Amino acid sequence: MIKTFVPENVTDHYNKILQFTKIKPEPKIHKIHDGIIAIDNKNEAFGVFDNNKNFINESICRRGNHKRHIPNKNCINKIQKYDFDVIYCGGNTMHHFGHFLIEGLSRVYPYLYKKYQHCKLIFIDNHSLPNYAKTLLNLLGVPDENIIVLNHSAQFRTVYIPDQSFDITSYSSTIQAKVYKKIASNTNAHDKFNKIYVSRTAMGDRKTFGEEQIQNIFEQNGYKIIYPEQLPLPEQIGLIKNCKYLAGLAGTALHLATFMKPGGTVIQIKRNTVIGDNTFAQNLINKTTGLNFILIWGSTEPVPSAHFSQQPQIVGITPQLLKFFDWAKFKYSDTDLQENTQSVQEYKTAYSQYIKNTKNNKIKKSIAKICSCFLPTRQLRRMFRNYISTKLKI
Repeated sequence: MIKTFVPENVTDHYNKILQFTKIKPEPKIHKIHDGIIAIDNKNEAFGVFDNNKNFINESICRRGNHKRHIPNKNCINKIQKYDFDVIYCGGNTMHHFGHFLIEGLSRVYPYLYKKYQHCKLIFIDNHSLPNYAKTLLNLLGVPDENIIVLNHSAQFRTVYIPDQSFDITSYSSTIQAKVYKKIASNTNAHDKFNKIYVSRTAMGDRKTFGEEQIQNIFEQNGYKIIYPEQLPLPEQIGLIKNCKYLAGLAGTALHLATFMKPGGTVIQIKRNTVIGDNTFAQNLINKTTGLNFILIWGSTEPVPSAHFSQQPQIVGITPQLLKFFDWAKFKYSDTDLQENTQSVQEYKTAYSQYIKNTKNNKIKKSIAKICSCFLPTRQLRRMFRNYISTKLKI
């Protein structure tokens, strides 16, 4: 079941994208003897070649029609050789929890089968594995010694290349659901709640103004409020897998729905007014797990913002949210619906500061871009800009 509570002028848009998702049967696993995992740092590309230096197309990381560059053969002229078998897992998705959860785990499914559990999982990156990524892999049953983060080209006895089981722009697969089920099976929760609301109110600078008013109404109607960033990941999963209703503002926390049991319901409240958002991805997650989906327009921002934005966002009791409350037979009072003037003022202050910071950051970015032009490679230029952005908090 999919139900939307959105303005009439965007109803057709959401109905269209919510019907587009596709669930594929189990994908294939390709076996390459003496396979070479190539990492072309100069062109920011990676993939797999066979022993005759033929590129294996199944190793390309894809998002719909977009795919990463094929590495140059020059990067495999001098390589290290290792006498063990590996599963190629791709890369560049490790440093955002939500994207690692739904994209970074899209090639790990061979580990569900005993015949592949002797293999090491290869992730490509120039940094170490984040704790949440390690935790998810451990819960899948992968020991630390079988996890390798590779930053140079190397040849292995056998390279297994699983087809991507999840493409955030178009499809998922039945095997992806089995990965999440396996992870969830290795977690426990001391408490069990039938209804959970995942709140962003404890996220500091990343909070959404006005959310307290909405979550208070959910709490009055039997929802347990949790703050995911304050809980260990196994406990988050343990709580989510036992609930039947998961609600919250659009964002990564709702992606934890991957661990719910089939037949549950996800209630996503849209927190921005630009149509582009993560509704398609969330619906694809829901379809993977077999969940119902309710989408509600909750943004009251006076200045439109994108879903992925540093711009402050504000939500409130919109006509669409009120329709949902009545449809779901929520109990609330007139006082619960009154505009939160404190949140409105906080939003205005934050927006003014955002405009000021944006102007300053444009100047800093221009300087960093000019300075990076003197570096010889694309990768070094990007690394320099990222370094400067981090130091200057751009």
